Amino acid sequence: MLTPGPKRIILIRAGRYDYAEVVLGQSVHLVGQNNAGKTSLIATLQMLYVAGFNEMSFSRAWDETRRYYFRLDTSTILFETITSDGRFVTVGLRGKGQLGAFQVDRFAFEGAYRKEDFVDEQHCVRPFDDVKKRIVADRFFKDLEPNEIRSALVGELGVRQLNMGIVPLRDVGRYSDFVYLFKNLLRLNDLSQKDIKETFLTVYRHGIRNAIEVDLYREYSDTYSALMVEKEKLANLRHVALIANRLKAEQEKRIRASRDLPALYAAVVGAKARQLNALHVGIERDRKRLLDVEAAAHAAKDEWQRLDNENDGIIRSGMELEKWFEEFEGDAAALKDYLPDIEAARRNHLEKEINTLIASLVTAGDPVEIEARLGRMQKKLASTSERRDKHARLLGTRLQEQLGPDVMSDLGRIFHPELLLLPLEEGGVTLSDEQALLSLLRRIHGKVADGRLVIDGVSIPLDQIASRESMRVADLATLNEEVVELKRDVGKLEQDLATAKDMAAAEAKRDSLNADLQASEALHKRFLRHADAAKEVSEKRKSQDAQKKAKGTNAAARKHLELQGVVRERQKTTVNGDIRTKNDQLLKLDNLRPVPPKPSWPMGTPDPEWPEDAMDLHSLYTQTYAAYSQSEAEVLRILSEAELLNPDGFAGGSDDEKIDAIIEAVDSLGEREKAYRDHLGNVIKGMRATFQRMFEALDSLTESAERFSRTIGNVAISNLRDLSVKIVENTEVTRNYRSVVDAGGADLFSDLTATEGAINEINKTIQRAPVLRLADWFGVQFVVKTADGVDTVYNDLSKIESNGTTMAIKALVNIVLIQAMIRDRRPFILPFYIDEANQIDEANLREIVALANEKGFCPIFASTVPVAAAESIYIVRTTPDSRAIIDPKSRIQRKAKELAREGAA
Repeated sequence: MLTPGPKRIILIRAGRYDYAEVVLGQSVHLVGQNNAGKTSLIATLQMLYVAGFNEMSFSRAWDETRRYYFRLDTSTILFETITSDGRFVTVGLRGKGQLGAFQVDRFAFEGAYRKEDFVDEQHCVRPFDDVKKRIVADRFFKDLEPNEIRSALVGELGVRQLNMGIVPLRDVGRYSDFVYLFKNLLRLNDLSQKDIKETFLTVYRHGIRNAIEVDLYREYSDTYSALMVEKEKLANLRHVALIANRLKAEQEKRIRASRDLPALYAAVVGAKARQLNALHVGIERDRKRLLDVEAAAHAAKDEWQRLDNENDGIIRSGMELEKWFEEFEGDAAALKDYLPDIEAARRNHLEKEINTLIASLVTAGDPVEIEARLGRMQKKLASTSERRDKHARLLGTRLQEQLGPDVMSDLGRIFHPELLLLPLEEGGVTLSDEQALLSLLRRIHGKVADGRLVIDGVSIPLDQIASRESMRVADLATLNEEVVELKRDVGKLEQDLATAKDMAAAEAKRDSLNADLQASEALHKRFLRHADAAKEVSEKRKSQDAQKKAKGTNAAARKHLELQGVVRERQKTTVNGDIRTKNDQLLKLDNLRPVPPKPSWPMGTPDPEWPEDAMDLHSLYTQTYAAYSQSEAEVLRILSEAELLNPDGFAGGSDDEKIDAIIEAVDSLGEREKAYRDHLGNVIKGMRATFQRMFEALDSLTESAERFSRTIGNVAISNLRDLSVKIVENTEVTRNYRSVVDAGGADLFSDLTATEGAINEINKTIQRAPVLRLADWFGVQFVVKTADGVDTVYNDLSKIESNGTTMAIKALVNIVLIQAMIRDRRPFILPFYIDEANQIDEANLREIVALANEKGFCPIFASTVPVAAAESIYIVRTTPDSRAIIDPKSRIQRKAKELAREGAA
């Protein structure tokens, strides 16, 4: 029976692969150039064995990874497996593409993979709905959730057809440990010494009774803080005893200093109120003065406006008089030689001559319009004559002879009608194949039905373009009639043009006479106006003199107002300055806000020597209060110092009560010191127990490593005779913790319980390592015995000179750990991956293959060149568009040389 496990990996439009089909067998070697997708193909095995995408380990985040593998809605990854009872079950993942937000669905069906279900005969990928129809036609199919696939792998799925059982774990609850080890097998090249250590800790953590990680900060930070607070309280209470008497002395000074402050404060407030009132009265008086000045300014503004308006009127009157005299003198000069009677006779003659010309122009036409019409008619005559002369050679005539008038009328509405009027001659239409043209036109006319042209994608109503009759090709008789008619029209227009040109000369003369008449009438009106103006000259001279006098009076009045404005501005500046000064004084007085005395202070008797000015009184009050504050500050400083030393021990509503509380706290100092020492001892005992449990966990891990070494000790790999693994305690880390445990009750910490130094040691421990991790307490050491019997100890696998030996040890560690998790006598096969296999000695590769096959594992190698070690070799072929293909037909199966020779014989 075939060994249960994965048998084929198939990628369809997934990752870099257009298609890849790899049969696993006993061993496989993928050969291809760098970045061809070899590693990404093998990494897909995680999608079979690892339930959650977030648990998988790819080079990039899962969002980017699924866009890489499942970029299309036809992207599919399949795993054909042999179940524990010898059946075929195929597990698949298919992408939903960009429209499906690159989501991935999982499914499984019974039976082996059939390429024709997914790819048709034209090598096109079938839509998944078609794939599903083909599968369900003869096999069981089901969409699966990640936990269902995991149940199927361990043989616990409720669906019998899809139950695989290819991971027969002793304890299915440790499936996550199996996944951890399996992912190691897929990244052996990158597996570091630290990864090996984490592997041992992950696999064997179930056998460790105690925690492998302890948060010292979380467990002891509050306790440590309480100890620090208690220590500070005790230390400061000792100082409180020294400052208690000083506190009482300063209190007496403070009481004496406070006696004068209430009376002095009342004096400051009274003086301030009196001076504020006087300043407010003065400001009100100044504001009234300012309002008077503003009222005068407002009245002056109205006078300014009146004078400005008056001045504007004077200026306008002067300009009008000046303009009147300019016009009067101009008219006198222009009319110096004017004779009224002669000009009147000339106007009568012009009117008669104009009326005669108007009578002759009534029936005349426009020569420009007539000449334009004549030009158009002559061109049309020439064109029609040419068509008549070339009638036999016109394209329309030629085609109508072959197609008939109805066809030509329809074609004239489809094509430009002027095409039919072009002649068949050099420089005109060249007809190289008349039959081809006729055939084309008949096909086009065949598309005409019921007056509509119906061609691909469009139907055109020809009757709306032009009627059939308007598109008829004219015959020779019709053209002759048109020529005769046009010649007659041309002759008539020529006669009309000659008549119209004579009328144009008459119109020009009429316009000239009208201009002369209008000029004569205008000069006569000017003569009459000048005669009337001559009667007003005397009055206009008087008005001009009065205007000049009024202008001088107005200017003097405005000058006087301007001087008054300067005086008012000076007054405003002075008054505003007085107001600002008083406001400054108000501000200073308002800022006099002495700290009021406490209501409990007694009111003393005012001193007659105190000054009367509020500012001086305030200065005296400030000095007195400063003396009080200095005494109070010292009292408060001492009290604050004592309260900071022990804030909870000095309760009281007054300073005297607080002083009593300080004395009481000093008296209880001995009892508090004893309680502090007891607390410190309990903390040290708790930390010692924590460290002891961590060392017990380390011992348990060491025992597990020893059992592991006994399992792999006799495995022969390459030139290795023996291999063992040791858990080595990291004494640089554990030294301090072990000294705490080993000290017991007779050394360091038991003595420190009576000393102030113990608390400092606890602080250093927590600061040094807030979290204790078992992983930091040990290292993994490999002891390798070679064929020559020499033992070599390696603290780091990377230091082993043989790359093959290093890779073999990495593989062996994970293989043995997985085997220990598998049920006895349950066959299985599990793949693992080694990249850059060509860098490993060929003999070592064969040893790895032999070891893997013996243990139930299938090695998968990858490199840029083939190596004669694996059972099957696949060449990764790259297409011109940088896509990858692995064709199963190109599989190369390698046979041992001895077998090859026997076959040849």
